[in-house]
Amino acid sequence: TTRQWRALLSMESVALELATRCSAQNPAQTALIYTILGETCGVLRIFEKAIQMGEVGLAWFEKTENMRAQLITCKDLGSWHQSLGQHTKSIISFKQACKCHNIFKMTPGCNPVSEDFMERLFGGLGQSYMKVGQFHKAVQTFKKSLKLAKEREDPGRLGVGISCENLGIAYSQLGQFNTAMDMFQQAYDIAKEENGHGLPDDHAQMRTIVSI
Repeated sequence: TTRQWRALLSMESVALELATRCSAQNPAQTALIYTILGETCGVLRIFEKAIQMGEVGLAWFEKTENMRAQLITCKDLGSWHQSLGQHTKSIISFKQACKCHNIFKMTPGCNPVSEDFMERLFGGLGQSYMKVGQFHKAVQTFKKSLKLAKEREDPGRLGVGISCENLGIAYSQLGQFNTAMDMFQQAYDIAKEENGHGLPDDHAQMRTIVSI
């Protein structure tokens, strides 16, 4: 609950003191403390502080060469920058997360992150590309998100629908309206299948084009 997260954050000074004590002997523990504080701030929507803590945690994780932890932290940083409208910085963090994933997945015996995690990572990166007007890159990235959504063993219909809608918006910005309409129609059909009544009111652009 929010109260529990705030209680955790109230122990920040104790946690930072512990991190200072651990830094020389146990950098992994230090990194974990900072990233937990960052995640706590993120949940409470204190994004500036979340970024501050996350960046320190990432620097410590880099010392331990823990690529999985770096991947997750970079993805979190990208999301927090995105929440602040810092889309250029979010792109940098999301791309760093992708780079970490490419290295991590080649590690023998690694415990891979879920396809859902990577689907959301590509979705976030695509959204930031959209915000800075890089629509071709957005399309390439949303295609990766859609591919992962379709490959998921658990029901990934919602993820497919979201990726199709994102692709529709990106294609429409490129003036490729026939392709955009196809993507929107797929998203519409999934929404109707899932909830029985098509699109919610906040999907105005998709609703308009599908009705043409």
